[in-house]
Amino acid sequence: MKYKDLLRQWEDAIWNRKINEAKDLAEVISNHSIDKQSPHYLITLASYYLLIKDVKKANDILNTFNVFTNDIDGKLLFMYYHLLGVTQYYKKIYQESIENFLEAERFLVHIRNEPLKIAEFHYKFASSYYEAMQISNSIKQANIALRIYKDNFEFERAADCENLLGIINKEIGQYKEAKKHYINSLKYAEAFDDKVKKAMIYHNLGSLYAKKNDSSEAIRYYRIALDLINELEIQEWKLKTLYLLSKEYLNIGNEAGKARVKEGLKLSLELGNEEYQHHFKMLLTRYDGNIEDIDRVFEEGISYFISKKMWRYVKEYGILHGTFMKSKCNYEKASHYFYLAFQADQQINR
Repeated sequence: MKYKDLLRQWEDAIWNRKINEAKDLAEVISNHSIDKQSPHYLITLASYYLLIKDVKKANDILNTFNVFTNDIDGKLLFMYYHLLGVTQYYKKIYQESIENFLEAERFLVHIRNEPLKIAEFHYKFASSYYEAMQISNSIKQANIALRIYKDNFEFERAADCENLLGIINKEIGQYKEAKKHYINSLKYAEAFDDKVKKAMIYHNLGSLYAKKNDSSEAIRYYRIALDLINELEIQEWKLKTLYLLSKEYLNIGNEAGKARVKEGLKLSLELGNEEYQHHFKMLLTRYDGNIEDIDRVFEEGISYFISKKMWRYVKEYGILHGTFMKSKCNYEKASHYFYLAFQADQQINR
């Protein structure tokens, strides 16, 4: 097979998220005598690294990539800005991610005959808009991606879009609409017996019922998700599900949640996940109820989330701790944390 045809086949496997095929082709291509500085090769290699979640290597390529060379056409410019948007999404720099997706959008005309690339673009764009809390834009982009995937019979990716629309609608309190999208996504996952997607959807159904203050149903769905996650051995997912499950146990005064918190804290330390170390430490102090520990641990946790510009958690924990300090008649500290929550809300809605 000619090198250009092989490179195009690799590119298609990557964009269609066929991981095993993409890995096999990566090995084949590495044994070819090729120009490893060609723009097409470098862009495809960066997209491959993103597929296998090696964000650092993808970012290194994109940081040194010269977009002003004469060999860059409109399609490669689309891919370049799209990939920049994706790397910034993974790095949780959502506003910059959106700016690069907007830049990539200018070059969509150059891939007008490649609907799956277009759908992937709109899906990733929707995800960044959601994280930046630009909800109407997120819904618009997700619906465009869903329509394209369904029109092209890509039902596994349609399931991802339905799941994302469920998450977005949950965020704005459209619970009936959110559940409809989750159930649609679950039907696709059941049809393909995709345990990864099923775990994700059951987790999200738990989150939906938690938002509705129905802790019993939330716990039921989180436990189904956790069973699947344990079977799949996805440790990063386990952290989040353990954390949210523990919160719901706390809400109903069930001490069983404390053991889950300790399990999650131990796992977060083993994985070196600093974010969830703070989540679990704050939750553990709420189980134990020592006011001095609570104040110290919440101050450390909120400072961490401010440093990472994770404003959603600054707002959540600011309100939570402000309310707690108010209940203890410490109005000065309560006012301080309510103000931090207000500032975080301003950042979210900028």
